[in-house]
Amino acid sequence: MEVVQAAPAKTGVYTVQVLNKTFSADPYSLYLIRAQTVATPGNGLDPRSSESRPRSFALYQNYPNPFNPVTYIRYSLPEAGFVKLTVRNLLGQEVAKLVSADQQAGDYSVTFDGSRLSSGVYYYRVRSGLYGDIKRMLLLK
Repeated sequence: MEVVQAAPAKTGVYTVQVLNKTFSADPYSLYLIRAQTVATPGNGLDPRSSESRPRSFALYQNYPNPFNPVTYIRYSLPEAGFVKLTVRNLLGQEVAKLVSADQQAGDYSVTFDGSRLSSGVYYYRVRSGLYGDIKRMLLLK
């Protein structure tokens, strides 16, 4: 496996894929490893840079899913605004309010701990201005 180190040229979320050829009988066996680096204030990168601003709104599938008891929810905002991220059960009852604040344009990741909830299907929803989306996740204990 060849590892090349390089500093990111721009602020943002960078997904890195590493292909690792194993020394097994099958010389073409590959393992895919995913890593993510997020630029944060204080590390020399400006997360509010227009070059790094997402071009569109996105709510990503939580990871891992199914989860027990912690999962991560990522979303991208193309412009600043008031953001509300909530989790609801199948009856539509709000079981968690993860974000309720003004946020700058950028990429965000929120940790959701479902340890106090029972196993089952839950929905998470993010809203900001004209943007909004809902995704489903499964808590297995």
